[in-house]
Formats: sequence, C-alpha cells, structure tokens
Amino acid sequence: MTTGRAVAADVQDLGAGQSAWPGPLPLDPIGLARQKARAQEKAGAAIRSAQGVEGAMTGPSAGPSWEGQSHALGSPPDTTGAIGPGVYLQLINDGWSMYDRDGATLSGGLLDYLTGYHPHTLVDPQVIWDATTERFYYVVADIQRNTLAWGFSKTAEPTAVRGQWCRYVGDFGYASGFPDYPKLGDTADFLLVGANAFKHTGDTLGPFVSSDLLWIPKPSPGPITECPAQDSFALGRFAALTSTDGTPAFTPVPANQIDGSGTGYVVAAGYLYIAPGASGVPEHASQDYLTVFEVTKDHLTGAPLLSPPKRVSVPAYSIPPNAPQPGTNNRLDTLDGRFRQAVAAVDPRLGRVAVWTSHAVFGGAGSEERWYEIDAARPDPTIFRSGVVSHPSLYVWNGAISSDRVVGSAGSGFGSSMVLGFNTSSPTDFVAIQMVSKIEDAPQSGLALVQQSPGYYEDFACENVVCRWGDYSGAAPDPSAPLSGATGKIWLTGQWNSLRVDGVRAHWRTWNWGALP
Repeated sequence: MTTGRAVAADVQDLGAGQSAWPGPLPLDPIGLARQKARAQEKAGAAIRSAQGVEGAMTGPSAGPSWEGQSHALGSPPDTTGAIGPGVYLQLINDGWSMYDRDGATLSGGLLDYLTGYHPHTLVDPQVIWDATTERFYYVVADIQRNTLAWGFSKTAEPTAVRGQWCRYVGDFGYASGFPDYPKLGDTADFLLVGANAFKHTGDTLGPFVSSDLLWIPKPSPGPITECPAQDSFALGRFAALTSTDGTPAFTPVPANQIDGSGTGYVVAAGYLYIAPGASGVPEHASQDYLTVFEVTKDHLTGAPLLSPPKRVSVPAYSIPPNAPQPGTNNRLDTLDGRFRQAVAAVDPRLGRVAVWTSHAVFGGAGSEERWYEIDAARPDPTIFRSGVVSHPSLYVWNGAISSDRVVGSAGSGFGSSMVLGFNTSSPTDFVAIQMVSKIEDAPQSGLALVQQSPGYYEDFACENVVCRWGDYSGAAPDPSAPLSGATGKIWLTGQWNSLRVDGVRAHWRTWNWGALP
C-alpha cells in the first residue's frame, strides 16, 4: 500500500460548514419508497443463490493503493477520478486532489479553487481524461444558480491549478430548473453531459421535469497557451430524452470515449418508477431493457446529432433494497437501478467500440451489481457480454467498471478485459471496497478485498433510517499502461468509512487504487 504525502505547496484546506449535499434526486419519491420497502421484504423472505462468488482462481491485484480525500462536514462524497499519462485526479463534493502515479499528493483544495467559481454550492463533480485532445475535463453542478461549471487542463500533465486550467460556467437554459446528477462523457468532437432536470424555485427542489443531454464543443488538441473565450463555445441541450416505450430515459449516462471515435454513446436504464397516484402498483416493478443513444457530428453545421432511442434487451431487473450494516438500524442507500458511469472503448475481440456500464439491482442477498458490455455500434445494439457480482450473504452496490483499453502516445491495445469495483456489506459485515475482474474469455474472478471499514456508518445526513452512500464511484483505463503486458490497467476510486466519532461529523473516507485484471 502506498500512502499519499504532500509534495507541493499548491494545496488548499477544505472549508467549513456542515452540508448534506443534495442528490441523487428520485424521479418519484413515493414510488421509490414503496419499491424499496417491497424489495427489502422480498430480500428478507428469500434465500438467494450465489452468483459470481466462485470464479477464476486468480483475481485482480491492487497497486498503487492509497487513501483519498475526506470531508468531516459534508456528506456524501460523490467520488470520481481520472488517470492521465502522469497524474491521477480525484474529485469529491467540495474538493479535489491531484496525485502522482504512486499516490503522492501534488495539489488539492476546494472545488471553487479548481473551477474559479465561488458560490460554495458546487456538487456532483465529474472528471474524465481524453487522449484525443490530451487533457482532463471536469463538470460540476452549482445548485444555487442552476448552472454547470466546466473546464479543461491546458496540458496533459497539470500539476496544480494556477495558470494550468481553462474554466467556464454555462446555464444551458436552466433558468428555473436544476440539472441534477450530471454525468460526463464525450466523443471526439464534444463533451456530453447527461442530467435529470428538476424544477428549482427558491429553496424548493422538485418535481422532476425531464432527462436531458447537454453538449459542449471540445477545444483543439494539444497544449493551450491562452484559454479560448467563453463565447467561442456554443453550448446546447437535447431536452426530454425518452426510451422506446415513451418513458423518461432517467439518468442518461454518456460514455467516456477512450478511442476518440466521432460517434458517442449514451445509456440509460429502464423506467422503474410508478407515477404518484397511479392505481394497481405492482408487487415489484421491473424492466427487461436498456436504452442506447448515438451522438455524431453534423459536418455541415458542426452541431451534434442525437439518434432516436435504441432498445437493448437484457434479463429483467428491479430496484434493490438498501444495504444493512451491523451495529445500527441505519441502512445505506443503494440507489434506484440507475447507471452511474460508462466507458466506450474498442474491444479487439468484438472488432469495434463497445460500451461498458453497470448498476445495482435486486438480487443475491438483496442487492447485486450487474454489468454489461454493449455492442452499441450495431444498427440494433445487443449485449456482447454481461455478468453479475452477487453473493448469498453480502449486498453488492455502488459499482464502477472499465475495460483495460490502452490509448496513448505509445499506441493502443487491449480492451477485452475489465475490472469492476464496488461496495459490500451485510447485517454482520461492515462496508468494504471490493473488486472483481474478467480477462477475455476466462471466468469472472472471485471478490478481491481493497479496503475494509472498521465499523458502521452513521452521520447527520442519515434520514428515516437511510444513510446516503456514494452517490457513485469511478473507473477508467490507464492511457500509459505498458503494451508489453498481458493486460492493460484500470484506476478506480470508491468509498469506505472510518470509526464513528459522533453523530455530527461525517466519517466517510475515499480510496484510490490501480488494478491489473
């Protein structure tokens, strides 16, 4: 294990002010509460068989592996990260930190320090590395002004903030609506941001309005000396995305495009909510499809084009119950079956770009993580490979997956293997960060422990016996992994917790690690 250490002066302390950061907002709070209760009853009444427990004899190995950022006065972390040729950048709610490849801290501080935007209401951070333009990109939501702060590094290897980032703010037409749970992906030409729009007036947030896809043109490749003017970027929005059955494409997630394709992909899980006031609520609502959109460039206008929704059939899934933990009645939020991140990359076995994504659904002890490799480039997308991380006694959730595709200055290779990181817990097991891998056609590995929490989690953001957790984690392929190796490398970030000190200070922690499948 490598422990991060400060090696530069460009580090800023996280600020004060206790905050239960908003999101992810549910499409239908009443429907979600009903289905969570039904899922918990169903999980308690059944003994489920194990899937994905027995696997390959060897599993993924972690290294480097080190503790990331924390914040005692805010909850939850919303941790995400991206790896470039020389540095790893981790973002959390209200904070950021840049590390070298051994986990040593190069710089860090508040999100307003990174973004140059100072409302102190910045939430839901996202960051990706793009090999095409050789720079990092970030997006952060401002819940006070209904805007998105976004920007990019001037070079491939920023080591600080001062003078090394171009920083902007856009409202995307959200005068009285908030773009909640923004997810960042890209094509060779555009940054793409999926968001759930909720009405926002004064201090009132909600109800749900629509699921949208926002876009931003990328700057030219290579180092930048002077940042382009804000008005040189034509921002846009595709509003009210729906699936093929006409229901909202809730939580559209653009994939991080690793190979720099001019075609980008957006994925959304099926509609799992019942509208408020609807009669005949089913015992346990489920869906058996995913939705895929394509984004391309109109070479006459330069604007993006969004395809109609495409349906992908999958085994039925439903909303999972919240995860138990020993020592407390407070359960941990496993969300509502939505996707949390996605990676698009060439798979040599497939011969074209595939989209990798995962979500927590009902199964196993109560919650399991299902993953998909989607053959999205077909006119009629299908599942190329899929799997499940499930356990007869452990709840599994908060996953992030990436293939091992390498695209960098030394060339490209790999892309047929993956690592999936996630959390586990049970009535007798404290939260842990674990991972599995799959190397080409070999069986999926068993669970590999990354970091174990020493006690239960409970803070000021716990409400109605549910504590926020996540709300997501991150995974991305290494652009500089040696092409001479057996596989590429994936870098991940996730949440665990230290021992509880009191009910006031948040005691969540984050963890960053690299993994060979």
